Amino acid sequence: MTMPFHAIIASTSAVSRSFNNRPTASLETCWYLIAAVAGIALVWIGLYVWERIRKQLARRDATPLSLFRDLCAAHELGRNEQALLETVVERNRLEHPAVVFVAPALLREMAGGGDAAEYARLARKLFGAHA
Repeated sequence: MTMPFHAIIASTSAVSRSFNNRPTASLETCWYLIAAVAGIALVWIGLYVWERIRKQLARRDATPLSLFRDLCAAHELGRNEQALLETVVERNRLEHPAVVFVAPALLREMAGGGDAAEYARLARKLFGAHA
């Protein structure tokens, strides 16, 4: 059984009229959407502010000693190895302790003492074949 064309158009236009006659969404009914957008915006702003504060604090902590500690951590040095490097820094009265990471000669000079084997091992760990 087929419907005539004018009946199909009439039934679709009735559906279309009923759809168009429905009440439109007002500001009161969309409060949850507005709250979600505001919440997302607040989280984004909070993360932005947090990142800026974190970067400012990191810049403030940039001292020669903190660079030395960061390099020790990057090279995965243990406490004994750090103590050996601190001894080199103290004996050579270095203003910037991180210099020991770029000057293998400082460790070679220390190899003449009682901890010669430990200094040689540390020099190989930091400088490889250049030690």
